[in-house]
Amino acid sequence: MKRTRLLAAVAALAVLCAMSAAATDYTYSGPVASAVRTIPLQAAAATGNGNTWNTRGAINDNLVFVAWSAGCSAGVVTIETAETAAYAGTWAPLTTVSWSAASKTDVVQIIGPIGVIRARISTAVVGGTVTVTAYGR
Repeated sequence: MKRTRLLAAVAALAVLCAMSAAATDYTYSGPVASAVRTIPLQAAAATGNGNTWNTRGAINDNLVFVAWSAGCSAGVVTIETAETAAYAGTWAPLTTVSWSAASKTDVVQIIGPIGVIRARISTAVVGGTVTVTAYGR
């Protein structure tokens, strides 16, 4: 009986954590603090706000990888937060990452609970693209 309930709970957790490939708003739904989440915030982009990730304040340790492609010669990514993904005002900047070299990856660590996070390309990427991925636990 306990095994059946445990399997049902695991299945329910898997459904809650599933993400649609077409979705642009990712939401953390799991109680497991040690599980690492990988969220694509920008995918080979040169402009735009990208995807959002609603951590619901449950993620306390975040790494954001900003990978500049070959050929890049300029660009700035601003890591921002807001209370909800639908917030239409000016999001609060956590940090900015300025282009410094093509084919380079920059890493930003964000400590503490945050609500919704995004990686907005605040200055257009020139000559290439940027991919931004968040890892949280």
